[in-house]
Amino acid sequence: AEVDAAKDALDRSTLDEPSKKKLKLHELWDRAYVDMEISLAAPPENRDALYSKADDARNEYQELAIAEHDNDGIAVLEAFFAVRKNDGNHAKLAAKRVDVDQDSDLQDLYVIALALDLGGDLADAQNVRARICSGRGYLMKPLIVRQLAREGHACGAVSKS
Repeated sequence: AEVDAAKDALDRSTLDEPSKKKLKLHELWDRAYVDMEISLAAPPENRDALYSKADDARNEYQELAIAEHDNDGIAVLEAFFAVRKNDGNHAKLAAKRVDVDQDSDLQDLYVIALALDLGGDLADAQNVRARICSGRGYLMKPLIVRQLAREGHACGAVSKS
């Protein structure tokens, strides 16, 4: 519902076209991300149809992202889908395509840490989590930090990997 509301607001906005495209990328990325999570939480008999919807959303995002040269966004979303499919090698390869030194989006970094962990690159995953912990404050940071703690990677804690 929130992604639909964002789409509706964007469709009605009077922003210039470059700004609209940038926000459209976010809306489409979020739709694919959320649809993937919904598909995994669904009863088994509904998963295939919902996964197909998530994959369609990812394809729509990729089409615009390629045109807008949003290569890091493509790689992060690819890594996320691979993580959710439990494909560690693919997740790690996608995550490694992202310039984590330049990516300051903490949600991106969280996905990258998950992908690196699943792919067996524990040291790089820990480095990315440290960047999250020291990252700038914004709306999602407390949620991401709380999730890290649930996963045994509390900010300021020593990793037991």
